[in-house]
Amino acid sequence: MLPQATIKSPSNSNAPREWQLEDLIDFDFALESASKSGKISDHQHREAFLQFQKENDRNGTKSNSTERSKAFRYWLDKQRQRPPLADALPGQLFCRGIRTLRTLIYLAALLSGTLMTAALLRYDGTQPTNVAGFLSLLLGGQLVLLAATGAGFLLRRFGIIRWESGIIAPGIHFCLNRCVKWIQQNVQEKSSAESRLRMQAFLGSVTRKHSHYQAIILGILSTLLQSFGIWFNVAAVATTLFLVTVSDRAFGWQSSLNLSSQEIHHVTQRIASPWSFILPSIAPTITEIEGSRIFLKDGIKTLANQNLVSWWPFLACSLLVYGFAPRFLLWLGSHWFVRNRLNQIRFDSLTCDRLWESMNKQELRTSGSALGKPENPPPPLEMVALQEAPPMSEEKKEEPYALVIVEPELAKRSSQNKIDTAIHELIGWTVSRWIKLPDETQSSAVFWEQVEPIRNEASFERIVLIQEAFQPPIRETIAWIKELRATQAPNGKMMIYLVGRPKEAGRRQEVCETNHQVWTQSVDALHDNNLAVSLLEIIDDNE
Repeated sequence: MLPQATIKSPSNSNAPREWQLEDLIDFDFALESASKSGKISDHQHREAFLQFQKENDRNGTKSNSTERSKAFRYWLDKQRQRPPLADALPGQLFCRGIRTLRTLIYLAALLSGTLMTAALLRYDGTQPTNVAGFLSLLLGGQLVLLAATGAGFLLRRFGIIRWESGIIAPGIHFCLNRCVKWIQQNVQEKSSAESRLRMQAFLGSVTRKHSHYQAIILGILSTLLQSFGIWFNVAAVATTLFLVTVSDRAFGWQSSLNLSSQEIHHVTQRIASPWSFILPSIAPTITEIEGSRIFLKDGIKTLANQNLVSWWPFLACSLLVYGFAPRFLLWLGSHWFVRNRLNQIRFDSLTCDRLWESMNKQELRTSGSALGKPENPPPPLEMVALQEAPPMSEEKKEEPYALVIVEPELAKRSSQNKIDTAIHELIGWTVSRWIKLPDETQSSAVFWEQVEPIRNEASFERIVLIQEAFQPPIRETIAWIKELRATQAPNGKMMIYLVGRPKEAGRRQEVCETNHQVWTQSVDALHDNNLAVSLLEIIDDNE
């Protein structure tokens, strides 16, 4: 059983903190759970936001509601104390698996570096270590990987290859699936079956639905790969220094080609050029190179000992400069890349918009007896709406206009003003235009003719589709939704609101839970983070 996670109460400090990967995973999981359970508009979100502002005022921090990051971080700390995050933190478990993998990589790098170097430096008194073979085996593979890494970066940078077309994306999905199974084994005793299945579904689609994870996980994998190279070279250098200190080792060079000592000296000088300005003596001289050349028919009896041991400083520096240093620089770059990607997340997805609107939505709640004359005076009204509202942000200055798409019959029976008001209250969008879907006598071309002139309008970035829930999301409907999403900008958003069947004049039935689940599962299968399904209660106009 996993130990209970220790979480500081957010009421102790409201200082801004940087987002970590485990925070981002927990946030997306809590947000997705709230969305699927229908609690995205729960009043607790508003209460958490008001507490966040009060603590800002108490600590003397300037309240700025435009920074979603700080408010969402405070909200996350609150959610970690409630189910489903209170049962098990997926971000913490995921990062714990990464730390376990990192430890295994460190051990494997140290072990492989030590054993390979020791094997190459094995000396029985008759056959010295071949300098060319030593460098080729310890540095050749690393240089090839560095060249492949640089080529892959340039090819992706200029769009020649894409994320999905390589072997990296399938490899990451495989690692995530293995991580999901590991998480299931660790949380099965402390969380419900529903929480485990929800966590499995979330982590299984995390890189497909949440695109920012692709680059972050790629950066983490790059960091782990560079960590292996760093500790491999550390082990190789340490083993080399240890063996030449405690035992007698010999180094030499040989070649079947007609290479002269001058040519070998020229190559070694080129290799030693990075450190020759600081340590010019750490490179074999022409005399030492001539004195360490091995001829199989003569052996090493005619070679001087000082020439045979002159190579080890050159080999150690080569490992540090061409093995350790590039890996360390790439590790720093990968670490910066992950940190930069985390700081660039804007929290502007559709679900984040819904949460932000719920946090900023002002409510009026009353408490008291509804019927009969009370014996004592009723308690005063709890005027949540009269609390000081947050300052208007730059984001709010630009009105988020939206486009509503609705079937002709539904548009005929419903009140447009009431629907527009309901949409604004739910998600904060201001409806500026309605488009009716073609009826049975019209072709789909009629709809696209209406869409084409408004594709560049601001309202087209936010589309609301009002759909009667009893009509299932058949293949043609899903294909039409995908086609409509393809016409929007990359950051465009689409909200599908389900309504019930007409029941009687002015009223509609509640949406069946089964219909709601069918629509939610069909939309989730598209792995679109800016496409969501929710319920909408509307009252038809009396006929």
